[in-house]
Amino acid sequence: MEQRYFEAVDIGDEYEQERTPTSEDVQTFLSLTGLGRPGSEARSDGRRGGPGDGRFESAEGAASVGLAAPILPGNMSFAMMSRLVTDWAGVGGHMLSLDVSFRRPVHHNDVLTLQVLVTDTVDDDAQVKLDIYMENERGERPVQGTALVELPRRE
Repeated sequence: MEQRYFEAVDIGDEYEQERTPTSEDVQTFLSLTGLGRPGSEARSDGRRGGPGDGRFESAEGAASVGLAAPILPGNMSFAMMSRLVTDWAGVGGHMLSLDVSFRRPVHHNDVLTLQVLVTDTVDDDAQVKLDIYMENERGERPVQGTALVELPRRE
């Protein structure tokens, strides 16, 4: 991973990564976050949509809540966007904020392009404002948002 320095960043710079989260990736994520634990499916408010309703694991579970196919948990999409920003910034960069909006579901095996666009810089603080988004192979942007990053300066 390349270290990015504030002086080398220009408004309009872009960066992208390709990702294709598989069903196995989702299962691993669920097991690591505890969403796949027995009992995690219960909701105290009686509404549908608890973690164990199947929408993340199977076509049948997704269909039971009105979805065309199994989807990624929102926190998994958020984690992918967070990694995009930190990979862009490098180990010396610091993500100060990340705000994302979930516009539509992200399905298992969607071919995703995650992109960063530099929209502004704040010279006094070596901060960079970013637009970020996730685009699938259908041209949809199911997740998009903004980030604020502080970058190191060259000595």
